[in-house]
Amino acid sequence: MSLDTLHKITGAITNNISQIDDDNESSESTITSLKEVAASNPREMIINFDDTSKRLSVLKNGTLYNLKPYCVAEYDFDVDGGAIGDISLRGSQLPANAVVTDVNVYWETAAAGATATVAYGVTGATTGIETATAITTAATAGLHKTDVDPTDATTFVDKDSSERSFTMSIGTAALTAGKAKLFYDIIIVS
Repeated sequence: MSLDTLHKITGAITNNISQIDDDNESSESTITSLKEVAASNPREMIINFDDTSKRLSVLKNGTLYNLKPYCVAEYDFDVDGGAIGDISLRGSQLPANAVVTDVNVYWETAAAGATATVAYGVTGATTGIETATAITTAATAGLHKTDVDPTDATTFVDKDSSERSFTMSIGTAALTAGKAKLFYDIIIVS
């Protein structure tokens, strides 16, 4: 299954969320509500999204699955261009009080552009997730995993009280092609 297919399935699921309880009760009472609904409908899958923690929970056959929150951003040379500098990526924003714990980049079309480099970050810390790396290493077609190291101040984006855009910084030479989706695992630290 491709990452694009998985993203479409996840999007379809989150667009059809069953609202179990509409008030701001604790997660524990939400889980209790989910289990009560599941007990009366044992063959159904119950989906709940907690807007505060950005966590998706699925109850299937009496088992509760808590899915990690994540963000998806996109770069497309045909839409975003490839000039040297910082590009705000389209798609998700990094929520307030969120920390990026992992990033996977899927280059559908390899980046091209002589000696170009790419770096990933957020508004205000444009190389804060991955520092500049040659596109021959970091942006070939296929899946690339970046290493988020919380002990390295140059490659770790700490929480902020405001929402921020994900960025890609192009250096050394302009890009002439490329299309990528970036998948960010996050945790919300309130």
